[in-house]
Amino acid sequence: MNLKDEIKAEFYDLAINLLMSKNYKETLNLILKEIVKITHCERSCFILLNKRNELVIKAGYPESGHGIGLKLNSETGEDFLKRIIDKGKDYVFVSNPCSDSRLSYLKGLATDCNIRLVFFSPVFYEKEVLGILTVDCTNKLSADDREVAKLKIKYASDLLSKALAREFRKIKDEDNLKKRENLIVLGEESARMSHSLRNPLVSIGGFARRILKVSSEGSQIYEYAEIIKEEYQKMKKIIDDVLSFSGAVSQDVYILPQNINSILREIELKFNALHHENGKKMILELDDVLDRIKVKVDKYRIDIILQDLISNAIDAKSRCIWIKTKLNSARKIFAINIANDGLKIEPSMVDKIFNPFMTTKTNGTGLGLAIARANVESQNGKIYLRCDKGKTEFRIEIPF
Repeated sequence: MNLKDEIKAEFYDLAINLLMSKNYKETLNLILKEIVKITHCERSCFILLNKRNELVIKAGYPESGHGIGLKLNSETGEDFLKRIIDKGKDYVFVSNPCSDSRLSYLKGLATDCNIRLVFFSPVFYEKEVLGILTVDCTNKLSADDREVAKLKIKYASDLLSKALAREFRKIKDEDNLKKRENLIVLGEESARMSHSLRNPLVSIGGFARRILKVSSEGSQIYEYAEIIKEEYQKMKKIIDDVLSFSGAVSQDVYILPQNINSILREIELKFNALHHENGKKMILELDDVLDRIKVKVDKYRIDIILQDLISNAIDAKSRCIWIKTKLNSARKIFAINIANDGLKIEPSMVDKIFNPFMTTKTNGTGLGLAIARANVESQNGKIYLRCDKGKTEFRIEIPF
């Protein structure tokens, strides 16, 4: 058995225990404790890189003396550790932290605890940096022992990245499930209320039309009836949007093999028939491969998604709409990109744009893009927004 196989064997029990760990905290504490044991070092610590690009001390073994929960700054090693992350190295090894200027923030601790060696190993999941694993040693290791320790820490870092990735996926799946459950409840309650309002609203609209027929145009009664009719139409639009949203998040999906390029050509034909006189145009750039194959989608929902995005582009005063399809065999998805040259979306709205009832339009319900996202997610897809180079672009990705 070679050295690498021996190291893997040492980590075997830890890998099994990690599979059985209950949560993120237990996973971290377990691996940090075992790293100390297997590498014969004294201390280990995991520093998380959060979504705000901040380094935070997340866990350590032993628990005391690490400053768990503290956010690093320039005085406590942030600059040095971010340089390690940026370089993407497997690890950085410092043999004399007491006198190394890069670790000046550790000088007091290194002197008090007699730390002779420090290992820093970035933890990655695919290309995303999760954080940095640090391991301290007070022993004076020989050159051979250092190499063995480096290999062990590298292996521990890989194992930690896989364990954390599993926990992050679990948290993300739970968040997505909770979000979807909340949307379904919101949709059901909104639908119930909308159905209750629909019948009296139909009566109001019907009587407004009757009053318009029997009253003289230009009279005060006629003007009042016109106002009632306009307000009725606004309320009807809101109720229709709410019912569409309810259907998008809770109704069945009918996924059948479809030619996505053919669907888009039908949409282009309708668009040109409606808008050729007002100077608006649609440009298609379709992947030839998608002409020869069918992908499984709900055609009705795909049509709703695209019509909503096109309608938004028209409302944003766009002159041209570009639609592009692309098959990605490696990722097993197909993508539809819909871009327009209309009014830009405010940067502050980009992260909120798909939330229900979020709108910048005076008479908008804020449900158009929420419905689009619900319809995409109902087919296990994702929708993204990007504002760049004078264009607003939505990208839809659906597994094929």
